[in-house]
Amino acid sequence: MTATIVFGVYDFLGFHLCNHVLNEGNEVIGLQWLNNRDNEQEEMELQFGRNHNFTFFRDIAEVDFCENSLVCLNLYELMNDHFDTFQSIRSEIEYVIQKLANNQIIIFLPILDNDEKKAEVEKWKDSIMNMTSSIQWIWISDIYGPWQSEKSAVQQLLKQEENVRLHVSRLIYIDDFLLNWERILEDDRTELVVMGEPHTDGRQQCSCVFDYSGNENLVLKDKELEKNIFNICGKTSLSDGLKELRLHNEKRNYFNKGKD
Repeated sequence: MTATIVFGVYDFLGFHLCNHVLNEGNEVIGLQWLNNRDNEQEEMELQFGRNHNFTFFRDIAEVDFCENSLVCLNLYELMNDHFDTFQSIRSEIEYVIQKLANNQIIIFLPILDNDEKKAEVEKWKDSIMNMTSSIQWIWISDIYGPWQSEKSAVQQLLKQEENVRLHVSRLIYIDDFLLNWERILEDDRTELVVMGEPHTDGRQQCSCVFDYSGNENLVLKDKELEKNIFNICGKTSLSDGLKELRLHNEKRNYFNKGKD
């Protein structure tokens, strides 16, 4: 059985994707962009450590890669919450792509609002496409759920921070994203723009969990990207998903206090 290789396995999206693939009975090789273990990563390690189909490597040089593997490069959190870190490890990411160029590569990225960052990412993307033609680029609108970084826009809203930019109409709960994973893999377009089906009452549902007065709609400025929209019909209501995230946060805080 060929393993799925997940980079950024202890980041929010990478963790959930890895867990999904493992639950399907498949093998996963996990690597992390930065080896800065914290309490959250330790909890994730406990979940994966019990599964004999999961192997974690701290250094790509330790891995004996097979061709025809599915390689998932999770840059979603790096670009959304730690853009300076993404800039600092670009050479590492490019090394991984060159090393694994004979495999099917999927790169997960956020839909960025900042025009300067967006232009930098597009320029970087163009340079990467000269390395290999086997890459599928998956742009994702705001996605949320348990284990999400506290720096994410959704988490900042839960903490009632001000001046947070978030398009609630297109929010995707992580379980709904994973329910569509096979459909995403079957789509042969070079670029996909994964968006949640619009929540017609997004503001009202948010208000069930916290005071919200932010952006309702996500408008794509790039007309080319509009052609590649992949809509996800959510089974999880926005209010239920946000309540699940808040409950998970409370459990994490309780656990971390017990360790102190």
